[in-house]
Amino acid sequence: MTIGNINSTATFSQSRIALDADGQLALLVLESEQTQEDASRADKAIGRQQFLDASAKEVTALRDEARDILVGALVQGACTVTAASIQFADALDEPACVDKAGHLIVAAKEKPWGEISAALFSGSSQALGKALGDSPAASDRADGKRAATAAQQAEWKLDDAQHAIDKANARQDKALDFLSSETANKATTETGIIAGFA
Repeated sequence: MTIGNINSTATFSQSRIALDADGQLALLVLESEQTQEDASRADKAIGRQQFLDASAKEVTALRDEARDILVGALVQGACTVTAASIQFADALDEPACVDKAGHLIVAAKEKPWGEISAALFSGSSQALGKALGDSPAASDRADGKRAATAAQQAEWKLDDAQHAIDKANARQDKALDFLSSETANKATTETGIIAGFA
């Protein structure tokens, strides 16, 4: 409703006694629609804030997902590099096959700890990457989806509020038109009566 409509409502409201039953009903409709419009505007403001909050949560969840994927990749990479380093160090530490004099000696049996450690790090890299990266990332993705759904609901609320505002404005315009014509008719009738007595 425009400022002019609000002023018209106040004018009609002050002269309610001069209006007939139809005019008073139109005035009640006008006041009711103004209340509906005010409530819809408040709903619209709440919907906007909910949309902004949900969108911010979605962005945060997406950033958390990206961070978790990075953590998982770094853990996998660290495990792979550690396994390779153990294998490399184990290869450099081959038992000697000759003594200082150059005589062939029986090679000491190599202990399997290097291979076991390398296999452990290599084998655990996938599992640790999923546990520390992919799993939390999937949880963050779910949070992002929930926030996106909340943003969509807030958008629907905004649309509904705007529709209610438009509907209330249209009804107010009709009521104001009726009241204006009612007042004009009454003024014309009163002028005619006064002119008849003159």
